[in-house]
Amino acid sequence: MSLSFLAKKTWHTQRTDNVEQVWLAEQKKEKEEKKLKELQKQIDEERQIEELRTLQKDAGLVTDPKQKLEWMYEGPGSAVASEAQAREYKLGKAYEPTKQSEEMSQLENKNVAGSTWLDNTSSNENELFSRLNQDPLYAMRQSQKRDREQKVLQNPLAMKRLRASLRDELTAYEQKRAVRKAAKKAKKAEKKRRKKEKKKRKRASPSSSPSRSRSRSRSQSPRRRSPSPRRRSRSPPHEKRDGYGLRKGRVDDSRGPRNLGPDRGAVAAREREAAERRRRPQREQLTDEEKARRLAEFARDGAAKHEAAQVRARRDG
Repeated sequence: MSLSFLAKKTWHTQRTDNVEQVWLAEQKKEKEEKKLKELQKQIDEERQIEELRTLQKDAGLVTDPKQKLEWMYEGPGSAVASEAQAREYKLGKAYEPTKQSEEMSQLENKNVAGSTWLDNTSSNENELFSRLNQDPLYAMRQSQKRDREQKVLQNPLAMKRLRASLRDELTAYEQKRAVRKAAKKAKKAEKKRRKKEKKKRKRASPSSSPSRSRSRSRSQSPRRRSPSPRRRSRSPPHEKRDGYGLRKGRVDDSRGPRNLGPDRGAVAAREREAAERRRRPQREQLTDEEKARRLAEFARDGAAKHEAAQVRARRDG
């Protein structure tokens, strides 16, 4: 029986993909072994160098170097000389100022850009303000702005144009303000007039009942004086009892059929008001042109009054 069918299985060792996977795994293992050998070699070299440094230190040939990272966090103001220079200065060496120290002294006077960065600790309270005021470009822009302002102030023609523009703007603002004030005043007067007319129509309207008119007449009539306490004590007040419309033998006809209709006086007043309203000429509504013309007149009157007030104030002052 032939065994050729085995080449068709996925696990067969002679298949191309299986052979490729085996080759890739072998290559990966070789690379890892090579890296491990290089790392081991590097570690051995570093150990040998460290042993040599230890031997030199024990023999007194070299000093132990201090490897620290504090210099990364120190600003330019905290820079100090090296230990050798410090030892020389202690032994009596004269101080020699360098160019760098002179530049640092110029920055320490707090009058140039970047001077606030000399502090060891940066303040976060006014960081934005410091950036704006200590930025050289910002300082340059500010100086250019001051130069332009000085040129404008020293130029009489430019100042004259500036004053004229300011005067025109002020005049326009005053006119607008006067127009608004006049319109507001006219609106207020119109509202007051309408309120008066409404109140007048309400008084003359026949809707007021006779009982209300009688109560108004009673309220308008002078009050009677109350009897003295001595008189009240002598004669007690009589108790009024309802007699179903009968009082002292007379019939109360205030609710009779004669008084069910409207008051004759109110009807006559209403008719007179209607006749007067018909005889009164109808008021014509103003057009847009007339409104604009009247508003302009109000504005001119307001401006004239304002100028007169200013003249009086100058004269009094």
